[in-house]
Amino acid sequence: LHKDIDTTNQSTDKLELGNGNRKCIYLYFYYLDEEFGFMHVRLQTWFPFEIQVYINGREYLARKLDREGIEYTRYDNSFIDLADLEKAQELADQIESRKFSRTFDNFAERSNPILKRIDSKSFRPVTTGVLTNASTPPMLCSTELQP
Repeated sequence: LHKDIDTTNQSTDKLELGNGNRKCIYLYFYYLDEEFGFMHVRLQTWFPFEIQVYINGREYLARKLDREGIEYTRYDNSFIDLADLEKAQELADQIESRKFSRTFDNFAERSNPILKRIDSKSFRPVTTGVLTNASTPPMLCSTELQP
């Protein structure tokens, strides 16, 4: 159990820290995004309100292949046939070099309706992005939310 919790002061309508025994709860938000496909955001409900954005790299690559008109066959979370292997590899390589911080921040803001109320110069919730494809170690990216 976590002792520091967030509460709203009824007279000022501002968040304040309070002391009490509460369960540590995560909220999950699932999206079927046009660019990334099926993905989710995990929001920690206690201080420091960490937010993790999970994007499946293979789902993302499939979306990129669709936009390029490259045919493929998938089984579960694997590609078993690719019409243009070299172009598919080029698209996959672009994923690793992409800067995801603004993307993660946008999903964090969509998932946490009170984020703007707790975002200040003295405290900024950290957004961590996890890009995974289920067979290799996940690629982690972190960013502080920018105003």
